[in-house]
Amino acid sequence: MYSVHKLIKKKAGSENGFVLIVAVIAILIMIAIGFFALTMISGDIMITSRLACERRAFSAAEAGVHAVLTSLDLGNIAAANVSNVQVNPDDPDLTYSASTIGTNQRVTDFGFDTSATAQVFEATVTGKNAADGSKVSVAVGITPPPTVGTSEQGRL
Repeated sequence: MYSVHKLIKKKAGSENGFVLIVAVIAILIMIAIGFFALTMISGDIMITSRLACERRAFSAAEAGVHAVLTSLDLGNIAAANVSNVQVNPDDPDLTYSASTIGTNQRVTDFGFDTSATAQVFEATVTGKNAADGSKVSVAVGITPPPTVGTSEQGRL
């Protein structure tokens, strides 16, 4: 009986296989960390890609705002209404659409007499990036510059 007890005690105190268990646990922890890092990186890449495409769509909308400002004819407001205008001839995916309407609102021009008012026009310009389907809309209020008859400076 003594020899059996001694044998069991010797086997229980042995560290054979302990390194294997530690190595397996360490590998599982590294796999979990790697999976977490891969998930975070792929999510960041998707967000960055979406933001880049939305910035391109915003750039198209901004180009449309500039086009509306340069082409606005006060006698023919409807001429500024356009759709699917290509921004860059080399990039058919970037387009903008613009809708301009006159309002009943008037605004006083800063630095001029309080009687110098101008009509406000509202323009909604939508930039589109067809590469990924992103779309950005920009609404702006436009007023023409003061006319010669209203360019008198106000009193302090």
